[in-house]
Amino acid sequence: MKRVLFAAALLLVAGAAFAFNPAPATASTSTPRVGVLRVSQEYEHAEASVAKMVVRYMLDELRDRGLDAYDTRLTYEEVSDGAGEDADYYVEIVGAGGDSGSYGGLGVGTYDVGVSVDLVVSNVVAELRVYDGRNGNVVLSETLNKRKKAVMPTMVYLGGSRLFAALTVPFVQHAQFKSVTRSAARDAAQKVAAAVQPLPAQ
Repeated sequence: MKRVLFAAALLLVAGAAFAFNPAPATASTSTPRVGVLRVSQEYEHAEASVAKMVVRYMLDELRDRGLDAYDTRLTYEEVSDGAGEDADYYVEIVGAGGDSGSYGGLGVGTYDVGVSVDLVVSNVVAELRVYDGRNGNVVLSETLNKRKKAVMPTMVYLGGSRLFAALTVPFVQHAQFKSVTRSAARDAAQKVAAAVQPLPAQ
């Protein structure tokens, strides 16, 4: 009787520890099914915005590497509560942050036309997590840190005897930030592809 009670207690503890839906045996294939999780609602707007960009780019990168990746449209909390489809692995981006700024502007040109050339620095930092969809164990947890520097025109000056105007070029910084974000997503996809293992067909 004691053995029966002890076994039942172990089952209750294991069930409470993690609530991911176990993938059915028939779902195992040679290509792992990877669910990409949405950003948790607990993060601030700026962090969530960066994380969503990384997630969007990473989904494409995973598919390009031949993985059966899909957007769960659910957060970690929702999937751990049993919502959504079953996956062999789940991927989450946690605590993402980033910025883009210009430094040390140098004006080049004449009184009529000129260009301000700055050093533009963009940075993205996030934590990548990969979970085993069958038991919820963390398969991989690594920090992504991508940084890019480039000398770019950030402002155009138009002047004259009766007119002077300075036109900023914000899309230059935005374009570089998108580039560094895609680079972070590419690194994330590479790490995920190396971490997940093909499952034996049943």
